[in-house]
Amino acid sequence: MNRSTELHRFDWNGMLLEIAYEPVWMPAHIAGEDIAHLKVRSVYPTDVPLPFAKHGCFSSTILASTVAAAGGPVNYVDVMLTVESDTPAWREQHSGKMNGSRTFPWNATPMRLDDPRGIG
Repeated sequence: MNRSTELHRFDWNGMLLEIAYEPVWMPAHIAGEDIAHLKVRSVYPTDVPLPFAKHGCFSSTILASTVAAAGGPVNYVDVMLTVESDTPAWREQHSGKMNGSRTFPWNATPMRLDDPRGIG
């Protein structure tokens, strides 16, 4: 099986986040549907807590169709960040610590780790 990983970076509340997304982590003939692997980490500043990752790193498997329905891995993570950062616990813990400006995920830079040009 030829595996490929997409790498995306975007700014969220002044933090540079990196999303590594492997759309076919486990092929459909094993589980009945493609299982993807999603990893999110804060790149700069390093290991900054995220609403869904206390130590700045999140790794999980998910149905590839769920990520596709959200519009891709960047949009999926954006929804997770939006929902989880809207909780009273997160707002109370991080009030005044986050940058109010935000670069939206459609400015994300997609890269493929297996790019034959050697980029990424």
